[in-house]
Amino acid sequence: MKNKITFAVLLLAGLHATAAIENFSDYMKIVKNEKATMNVRWRALMQSTELAKDSDVDEIRSFVESKEWYLRNAALVALKKVDPARAEIEAVKLLSDKALVVRSAAVEIVAQNMNENNKKVLIQEVDKGYNFNKASSLWIRRQILEKVARVATDKDQNVFVKNLFDPDKKISELCANTLERLTGKKMARKKFVENWRQYAKQENWF
Repeated sequence: MKNKITFAVLLLAGLHATAAIENFSDYMKIVKNEKATMNVRWRALMQSTELAKDSDVDEIRSFVESKEWYLRNAALVALKKVDPARAEIEAVKLLSDKALVVRSAAVEIVAQNMNENNKKVLIQEVDKGYNFNKASSLWIRRQILEKVARVATDKDQNVFVKNLFDPDKKISELCANTLERLTGKKMARKKFVENWRQYAKQENWF
């Protein structure tokens, strides 16, 4: 039944296996129970949104500061359901989170409202050191560039020119395709990226 947690889940969470959870605070007890498994705590935070009132949003938000990466992640997803505007605010902060999964979730939320400010914020994240593994791009860089590419205008051209030379083939191909759209310049599909790199050098774009 909706808003019910089974006997097994309650038992795993270390709670008394009474009938069912009836209020928001019962879910919070599970989320805060450090003896419960990651999956149980995650599920409880997600399900708490079904019973959350406006006055409960701050408590959900508090988990974006949890020491556990999965609760920070869950808090973002939960906030998106109960207070999208607040979720966006917190997501911007978590773009620099130490956990890649949390950063990725933050990108998804920020990108849902791709106004000029959020686009600028995401562009700034592309070159941050924590989005590289030594000299190699982490997949979140492509994720960010994909979001930006969808709304990119002429003034964003430099972002894609710069990353056209990224050794990650998926990133360089994305940038070449975006430059083609922005400029209207058509290149042969054979050696497509290489052709764009040569053209960028020819035009002194960098």
